Amino acid sequence: MIHRTPAHPVPIALTVLSVMGLVPVPEASEQAVIEVTVRAGTNMAAALSPDGRTLAIDALGRIWTLPATGGTAIALTDPEGDARQPSWSPDGTRIAFQAYWAGDYDVWAINADGSGLAQITSGPFDDREPHWSPDGSSVAFSSDRSGTYDIWEVTLADGEVQRLTDGDDNEYGPAYAPGGDALAYVADGISAGVWVRSSSGATDRVVDAYSAGSSLFGVSWSPDGARLSYNVQDYGSSRIHVAPASPNAGSAQLVSDADEDVFPFRASWRGSRLVYTADGQIRTRLATGGAASEIPFEATVTLDRPTYRKALRDFDDTTSKPVQGIVSPAVSPGGDRVAFAALGDLWVMPIGSDPIRLTNDAYVETDPAWSPDGSRLAYASDRSGELQVWVHNVDSGEMRQVTDDGGGVPVWSPHATEIAYIASGGRVSDIRIISLSTGETRTVRSGLNNPGRVSWSPDGEQLAVSAHWRYSTRFREGVNKALLISLGRVAAQDTDYTADANQESMTRGGNGPYTPTFSGNVEELPKPLLQANERWLEFFPHGSVGTRSTDGPVWSPNGRFMAYVSTGVLWVIPVTPGGDPLGPPRRLTNELADDPTWAGNSESIVYLTTDRLRRVWLTDGRIEDIPVSLSWQRSIPTGRVVVHAGALFDGVSESLHRNIDIVINGNRIVRVDPHDDAFHVGEIVDATDGVVSPGLIEMHTHGGLASGEQL
Repeated sequence: MIHRTPAHPVPIALTVLSVMGLVPVPEASEQAVIEVTVRAGTNMAAALSPDGRTLAIDALGRIWTLPATGGTAIALTDPEGDARQPSWSPDGTRIAFQAYWAGDYDVWAINADGSGLAQITSGPFDDREPHWSPDGSSVAFSSDRSGTYDIWEVTLADGEVQRLTDGDDNEYGPAYAPGGDALAYVADGISAGVWVRSSSGATDRVVDAYSAGSSLFGVSWSPDGARLSYNVQDYGSSRIHVAPASPNAGSAQLVSDADEDVFPFRASWRGSRLVYTADGQIRTRLATGGAASEIPFEATVTLDRPTYRKALRDFDDTTSKPVQGIVSPAVSPGGDRVAFAALGDLWVMPIGSDPIRLTNDAYVETDPAWSPDGSRLAYASDRSGELQVWVHNVDSGEMRQVTDDGGGVPVWSPHATEIAYIASGGRVSDIRIISLSTGETRTVRSGLNNPGRVSWSPDGEQLAVSAHWRYSTRFREGVNKALLISLGRVAAQDTDYTADANQESMTRGGNGPYTPTFSGNVEELPKPLLQANERWLEFFPHGSVGTRSTDGPVWSPNGRFMAYVSTGVLWVIPVTPGGDPLGPPRRLTNELADDPTWAGNSESIVYLTTDRLRRVWLTDGRIEDIPVSLSWQRSIPTGRVVVHAGALFDGVSESLHRNIDIVINGNRIVRVDPHDDAFHVGEIVDATDGVVSPGLIEMHTHGGLASGEQL
């Protein structure tokens, strides 16, 4: 219960009341239906119909239409497709757009009344930014199906696609000229600018990039084909420019206001005026400049929100409860013990017996890995202030820190003389190896975007790791492939890709046999950005190998297989001694799987499911549970603690409360008041230089244990 004094009260959100049963809680069967009406959009695009009477917009992941003068928008598509960037057919009866219903962005089309939804393009690649040809026979779009974004065209009568551009840089955002005799588009990289391609295939750059770091988007033709509008973004600015559609025919003109945040999509021309989106609104203004006017709109969505009965929690309960989950289990080489992390500590469990606690401290221990003889564990811990690799002798309990440059997810070499680990530097990480006898470290790969746990080949000459492979440099779309690194190579400094962190080093294509299930020329698939003595392993086209975590690839001790998780389930694939696939992968589980590790005889794999530890045998596919008998008890603090906060965020007020005392007796907050020296009895926590906040749940985070328990 919170006590407040009458003077200078500090409001606190009392959401805890329903949890304590002090206010009615809805029955689980009730369901709330909520309508939400929006009158502004985030990064929405707008397209004017050919007759100038109707606008198509994308908002909240759907395609909508509304009168060109403004009004209530009508949804044409459902909220599941992330439908974007509408383009009208020349007769105004259909709208093309990109959507994600099939698992990647494809071009779709729908009638203006919401009927006749049809998929126009398909395949494992992303097809974006469609634009209908003036004669209605085809749709131009940008696609990464050739390793960079290029302009493609699909014939609607037969679905045949042809590639219209093939530059080394990304080319995107196509727009047909009104007469259909030319196509404008945008390019990045050294080719950055607005380009026009004639029907004969000749290209001219009509607008150069404005400055280093600027990006161009959303080109659109004037009705007479003489001018082009386009968007320029650089250093926090997003603007509309208009330029002649021919090279050397005049200079570009800034049309939008200096403080206007123009969304980077194709504008529509209505005679001499532009219709575009900016600052969350639909706007129109003369293509020569002047004041803009807004086209008001509103769109209403319905949310079906099931209610639920909130759990009743007894914070004074000290009874023993089963542990609900363990982290990063690893089976011993003998196959008779499992090491894992739980409750923030390290454990070893003889299979069929109770777990034995190896550490019992306030620090994090995680990702244990057995030495080849089963006598020691390497793991990561923050007990020295930041996450480092430690080695623990299972029998004697002796432990020592072996790295001082940060490190996690350690893996022993087959001869137990070295440990490979990941040294994280934010988005970009290094793979390093440390000698246990000399303490010397070497970097065998740098510039990777958060790679997974490595796996040694049985001869110790190679490392396999799950790494990000991108379809293009324009977006992050890609898959996680098995990257094979030969250790008989120069260290990662031989080619420095760390400056390419935003492109995550793994940019293009594969270098082995490639049999994707799509229609196209495999000779046009791009080559990878690899360092010396590296290669990608192609387990199956367009599928991910692991999640760049602790789920593979993991080499079997006999060198004949690699195990990994893909689409949430466990697979093995036969490989040569050098790591190349010998055949198709074999699925071992039908349930969610994680953290696969091999027993030393290569006959079984121990893995984690959603609620239990299991072992699968390769010989007959048999799966058995490995019971983990582990419990925990709540420890209730005693005594009085006063936190003197420089500022308090209460989750309700629009501003921070300054100079606040939070008084805690045992496990209860009993007062939250403006600072008073009289409150300062007992243990005092000086947080006058910080901000105190209630516990929050992060809905989307990329944080890890690289900095231990620090926030």
